[in-house]
Amino acid sequence: MLLRARGVAFGAVTVVLAVSMVGLSAVAQDESDLDRARAQIAAVEADLASATAASEDASLNLVDARAALDRVEAVVNAVAQRVDAQQVEVDHTTMQVQRLVEQEELVRAAVRAKAVDLYKHGAGSELTTMIDASDIQSAIDRSAFLRIVGQNDQARIEDLDASVRRTQAARDVLDEQQVVLDGLLADQEVVMAEAQDVRDSRALAAATAAEEVDDLEHEHDELEDLEVEIERAIAERKAAEERARREAAAREAARVAAAEAAAVSAEAAAAATAADVEASSSDSSEDSPTTSVAPPPTSGSGYSWPLCGPVTSEFKWRWGRQHKGIDIDDTRTRNITAAQSGTVISAGWNSGGYGNLVLIQHGGGVVTAYAHASSIHVSSGQTVSRGQSIATVGTTGNSTGPHLHFETRVNGGAVNPRQFLSGGGC
Repeated sequence: MLLRARGVAFGAVTVVLAVSMVGLSAVAQDESDLDRARAQIAAVEADLASATAASEDASLNLVDARAALDRVEAVVNAVAQRVDAQQVEVDHTTMQVQRLVEQEELVRAAVRAKAVDLYKHGAGSELTTMIDASDIQSAIDRSAFLRIVGQNDQARIEDLDASVRRTQAARDVLDEQQVVLDGLLADQEVVMAEAQDVRDSRALAAATAAEEVDDLEHEHDELEDLEVEIERAIAERKAAEERARREAAAREAARVAAAEAAAVSAEAAAAATAADVEASSSDSSEDSPTTSVAPPPTSGSGYSWPLCGPVTSEFKWRWGRQHKGIDIDDTRTRNITAAQSGTVISAGWNSGGYGNLVLIQHGGGVVTAYAHASSIHVSSGQTVSRGQSIATVGTTGNSTGPHLHFETRVNGGAVNPRQFLSGGGC
């Protein structure tokens, strides 16, 4: 009797341990996936730190380029002001020359009028000599003109002519300076154009670095969302397994208690022939058949399409970032099925843009994801077989219309689902 009771108790412990070992194996797989996801997060954080530093360097380079351009622009503006001021001087000198020339012409006209007056009152051949001169300078050089024109007129004409020459010389100098300034201005404009090119190239580099930071931040956010999903799945699995363990222990304890009660009752009823009854009871206990449960049928090999329909978007670089799955349109049925047998590790709303999301773990580090569903037919911890209905096509989360977003992740990283599927869209 004691040996049989101990055997029953040992069986209870064995059942509880078996349940615990199964639970520990599943949890260990989840925790392994979680460790890999955290390792990927750490790697992305390192890349993000490097990209952020590069973006900051690019921004500083852009600031330096803008400062250099400002300095060049200041020089160009200063030269341009000098050119403008020089032009004002040239214009002023030109006006002075024009006034002096006009005064000289007035004096010449007065001299001519005086010569005519001399002619009328009789000046003889000396006046003819003056009039026949080709220019005023020739007339001055001739002694006949000097005898006709007074000393005051001669000095006035000479002074005006000297002023004209001096003013013209000054304007020539200003013109030369203007040419130099124009050349300097052209050189500075070339420097300014080069500085603008440097600024523009550094602005492009800064924008590219900022875009890389944005992409890494988005990837980091997605990995953190996956980490949260896995942690929640682990917690739910542990809770479910703890409940299963307790339920199994309770059932086994009840069975042990019932078996012990039956044994005591049989002993009391056969007290007269205790030895025979004991032997009979022992034989009956040891020979009693054990009920066995046939294992569930295994699913077919390979993965099946989770939805019959055309693929509208492949696993590729899209909209500035990686599209981590394929989008399947719904043309015949709205029924989403499991691509392979496994265990549901998450089933519910995802705040990271996937909407209603189902995650199924298939072992070997492979997890499939089914996003944007309108409704979900399974729950976390449930075992599903390939082809089993798990959800209905919808457009929840960040979605532009009813379709299935299907992903395959290996050790936490997204891979092309077509590696697991054959053909196309059923």
